Amino acid sequence: MPEIQLNGKTIATQTGTNEPVLKNNVVMESGFSIPSGVTFPAGHVINIGQQITTATNLYNTGQSSTAYEKIDDMDFTYNPIASNSKILIMWNLHLGLATNQSINIRLNVNNTTPLLGAGGSNSLSTGPSRYINNSGADINLFEGKYLYQNTVQNAVVLQLWGTAQNGAFYINRGYSYDDSWRHRTPSYWTIFEIAG
Repeated sequence: MPEIQLNGKTIATQTGTNEPVLKNNVVMESGFSIPSGVTFPAGHVINIGQQITTATNLYNTGQSSTAYEKIDDMDFTYNPIASNSKILIMWNLHLGLATNQSINIRLNVNNTTPLLGAGGSNSLSTGPSRYINNSGADINLFEGKYLYQNTVQNAVVLQLWGTAQNGAFYINRGYSYDDSWRHRTPSYWTIFEIAG
């Protein structure tokens, strides 16, 4: 298996294949393992991960600003390779909405919602909160970043949840139009694990 060496000592061994694996329209990048006894200075990136989905499924949330639906196509579990590391979580999510609609997105990390702003009527969103005017053809980008403190070497379960004013939205395609002029898009997570 491919290894990373420093001064003749193996500091990481690749645990997966050399190429990304495509499964159910999701690209899973392979990672590395760190032998026991090897430590990195704080602030160094020690591993990366990415998941890409090209799915174009429809999600129905109900017509409520607080009725969030989990976007199953974005479910991602990252397995840290070190304890007490920091996990920089970045996401790009593309959604298609009906004409004159609002949508809100929430980040969920290990069954918690760490990035909620304060809003009236119990309306809380990770952000941004977007209103689409007079277009059912747009594919709208929702993106964000969150630095998660990983205290033990347990899996980090990532989810995105959404709610739409008309009760429905598509991932990676326009809502009303899906043709050669409105190109489909991928949505993805990118992870940097940083030594603590």
